[in-house]
Amino acid sequence: MDLTGARILLRAGLLKPARPDRLLGMALQLARWDLTPAGAYAVAAARDPHGVALVDDEGPLTFRELDQRSDRVAGELRAQGLLPGDRAG
Repeated sequence: MDLTGARILLRAGLLKPARPDRLLGMALQLARWDLTPAGAYAVAAARDPHGVALVDDEGPLTFRELDQRSDRVAGELRAQGLLPGDRAG
């Protein structure tokens, strides 16, 4: 991770002290997803699973719920034949 990436994570509050088990989860997610939007949500889900990630007309979604839903969508796209590097809309 470069200095710019560290600054982004610091401003987002993701470099504050956290429990050791959550730090491990955060590190694993960052290693998996790198500094991408998916990585930001996965790290946030590991750090604060019950924190509100977004609110829409149906109410709030936690970081954990958003992470789980996006994993299900990705799994279904994979099951339908989408391969890494393919584009979907």
